[in-house]
Amino acid sequence: AHLHIGKGGINLSNQASGRSLLVENLTGNITVDGPLRVNNQVGGYALAGSSANFEFKAGTDTKNGTATFNNDISLGRFVNLKVDAHTANFKGIDTGNGGFNTLDFSGVTNKVNINKLITASTNVAIKNFNINELLVKTNGVSVGEYTHFSEDIGSQSRINTVRLETGTRSIYSGGVKFKGGEKLVINDFYYAPWNYFDARNIKNVEITNKLAFGPQGSPWGTSKLMFNNLTLGQNAVMDYSQFSNLTIQGDFINNQGTINYLVRGGQVATLNVGNAAAMLFNNNVDSATGFYQPLMKINSAQDLIKNTEHVLLKAKIIGYGNVSAGTNSISNVNLVEQFKERLALYNNNNRMDICVVRNTDDIKACGTAIG
Repeated sequence: AHLHIGKGGINLSNQASGRSLLVENLTGNITVDGPLRVNNQVGGYALAGSSANFEFKAGTDTKNGTATFNNDISLGRFVNLKVDAHTANFKGIDTGNGGFNTLDFSGVTNKVNINKLITASTNVAIKNFNINELLVKTNGVSVGEYTHFSEDIGSQSRINTVRLETGTRSIYSGGVKFKGGEKLVINDFYYAPWNYFDARNIKNVEITNKLAFGPQGSPWGTSKLMFNNLTLGQNAVMDYSQFSNLTIQGDFINNQGTINYLVRGGQVATLNVGNAAAMLFNNNVDSATGFYQPLMKINSAQDLIKNTEHVLLKAKIIGYGNVSAGTNSISNVNLVEQFKERLALYNNNNRMDICVVRNTDDIKACGTAIG
């Protein structure tokens, strides 16, 4: 039998000693239609040492139950949510008030699906998840408080959009840490000053579309982005500058993406890789310029200090590969030359400053590119 509850909401009257509510369906699903309330308030709070706890168990005996929450969930300070099921589906979960919340989904054996997750000083016990949007807030968060993904996230976890809120200068209030995992795929990642994202305990992180500063305007403070092995996916774009503060302690793979170098003070920041870097490219041509799609693009190149060495990338080993041709090597001179053809310098009008004329066919393309 399936359990359908909470059309008018579920209320937990929490006293000084703390209260817990357990809803369990041994053989079927649980669907909750209304909001969760503490002391008759959505987002109502409990007290330190007397937390309010909501717990839902679907299909305890069959191991095949689904828990579905059709209303946004807002949890106040010291209010916790635990779900055990085969699959858990959430519309939205908001713990973004710095409220020492625990979301314990470690008992979900298949997949956790969340449309929007807002966190602050939140303990998130979760593995193998699909999160459409993760917003990490910093309001009310003190030094040493952060969002902690406290379970091994497995190999099937994905976040469509990550947004880090601007933190407080120098103390890096808020932030995200991961206990571990095999792989995390992120489509869009927007970071902000004085916030951090520590994924060094995840073996592989892949960015499939964009890694960039958020919409706050011009960056004015540094972020901390920390990875073990990082992959920039095909056609993905990664903005990089002195404000990025990006740490890659293992390998970096640029798999046919573009690194956007932003010039600041006449310099570009060097992307440092702890171990090996791989530059994988193809033979696709950018129709706007007539040249190969760039692996590395230097913006506002006219502001670079002239007659000075600018180092774009450092690694113990740098390898090159032409995916279209099926070739790869560390020392192949031809591949290195092909890579250089995919390094582009652009001026303020988003036009190329320099292009190479190898034959008459390139002259028209050069004119288009330079404008």
